[in-house]
Amino acid sequence: MRIDIVNLILILAILLTSNDIALGKDSSASNLLLASAAQAQSEPSDTIEQIEHLTKQVILKEIELEKFNLHYRKEVGKQGRWSGWRYATLQEANFCLNLASGIYSTSERSSHFKDPDKLSPAKLERSNITSMVGYIIGASAGALELGITEFHDIQASRKGFSPKAAKAHVLSLKIEIDKLLIEREALLKIESAAPLLHYHAAEDLAEGKVLVDLRDLALLEYEKFHIGARRYVAFQKSLYFLDMTKYTCSAIGSFFAFLSQHRHDRKWNLRAGILDDIAGGLIIATPFLSRGIGVVEQEIQRHYIAPIVHDVQTRQIATLEADETVLEKLSQAITPNVDLANSPLKRMSMYRKENHYFESESERIIKQERAGKLTATQNMITGTFTGSTHLTGGILYTSAGKIANGQTLRDSRVSNYNLGTAAIVSIPGNAVAILDTLRIQVQAEINRHKASRAGKLPAQLFAANLAQLDRLEQQLKTQQ
Repeated sequence: MRIDIVNLILILAILLTSNDIALGKDSSASNLLLASAAQAQSEPSDTIEQIEHLTKQVILKEIELEKFNLHYRKEVGKQGRWSGWRYATLQEANFCLNLASGIYSTSERSSHFKDPDKLSPAKLERSNITSMVGYIIGASAGALELGITEFHDIQASRKGFSPKAAKAHVLSLKIEIDKLLIEREALLKIESAAPLLHYHAAEDLAEGKVLVDLRDLALLEYEKFHIGARRYVAFQKSLYFLDMTKYTCSAIGSFFAFLSQHRHDRKWNLRAGILDDIAGGLIIATPFLSRGIGVVEQEIQRHYIAPIVHDVQTRQIATLEADETVLEKLSQAITPNVDLANSPLKRMSMYRKENHYFESESERIIKQERAGKLTATQNMITGTFTGSTHLTGGILYTSAGKIANGQTLRDSRVSNYNLGTAAIVSIPGNAVAILDTLRIQVQAEINRHKASRAGKLPAQLFAANLAQLDRLEQQLKTQQ
């Protein structure tokens, strides 16, 4: 009798929506009610097998979502094994050449503070050419890494991991999972209406909560991966672009300083100083600007993919653990001494919990790896120091250039003092950059070696997780 009442309720619900269906409004709600009504025609005893089948289908879809998350994390924001060392080596060449230029210029100018008329233009020209070559190498390194990063981003997009394609794929999986869960819930109502199936219904209800937990946590994982990856890509691209810009300005400034000696015209020092001021300001601002751009991109992407997680309820792994505990107690009460360890749902829950703990470890390693891609001038503290020395040098060049073509001995001395001081100031800035860049790379390599020995590199965790999902997927498919 109770079963007939359930059927009657479902039929009435369909009749209430029949006007929409007749008008061609094929709403998802109407479709789901029709599906539920069809399921309601099943005999109560048949629902046990049907619910089990739907449970496996939901798990297969959740495995597909988990595998997509893994591949997304691997492909988006991809970094080559030696990209950090490649970029650091080119920047070290930049810093070393500028350090040599500063020492050479200091040696020449400090020797003639009292008699600037005896300065050797040829030596000063060589000093400026040396620094210009260094800056060209630095700008080229930024352009090279920007191009490689853009290439990897294009590759990821072609594989279906662009923001638009990824969002569409995850949304489609979510819709498919939700449809299966609703069909399962309709069958669960029939099962609940049969007194002899009361215990099965309680167990299936608890299973449903675990399935929803798994879905929600996988969607949140995608949100985290997506936002983090797009933020890092935006940060990285802006970083390389700003590096390219600041070193291009410095290279042109060094060329202008060369012209001031070659043409014996101090007005070129003014132009060189202005460009060095811009470059110095960019060196200071780059770490802050690039991180700020990353944060802005993060918020844009958070808003963009909000439809995927707007209805997510389960946000903590502890909720999954609690719901799984309830399910295990119910299962043992209904069928004592049954081993649940190898059940598909149990294995999927174990994967999710293990992946949650591996995820935090992987995030730590990835953060260390990404830190190893930087150079000294991209750290906030060191970048501020080296940028300040560069900016100071630019101000001194600007001051020297304002003297224009004054021919008095005093004008020559003031100009030589300013330019000599600029050379002296550049020495500690470049020296710190050389040492700190080397420190960053060595520390990153040590951290990577430790993670590799422990089997905790992101690539190692990715391979292990993917193999585990493949085994579970194969097991489910062979059971169908």
